[in-house]
Amino acid sequence: MPLEPSSTATVTIQMSVPASIKKKFDCFQEDTLTVREGEIVDLIVKGNSSRKIAGILGISKWTVDRHRANIRKKLGISNVVDLVRFVMENDGKTDHE
Repeated sequence: MPLEPSSTATVTIQMSVPASIKKKFDCFQEDTLTVREGEIVDLIVKGNSSRKIAGILGISKWTVDRHRANIRKKLGISNVVDLVRFVMENDGKTDHE
């Protein structure tokens, strides 16, 4: 039985950041980035473009770009280089599995 849109929104609001994302980016507060933003950070650090991330996650490129803008705003960074630097400084390494 598919979830109704209001149920999906409630689930998204109530979800916490997955342990794998929190482990990689333990400097992030649980409510700082959404689960989706954490997934996008992980995919960006692995070298994926917005178009590729959109294909992997099954969302539009515009949505990925919006998430990227929100991530930059929340973390106070201006570009991908700063994002990768931020992750490396707070995680010690990047995971390119």
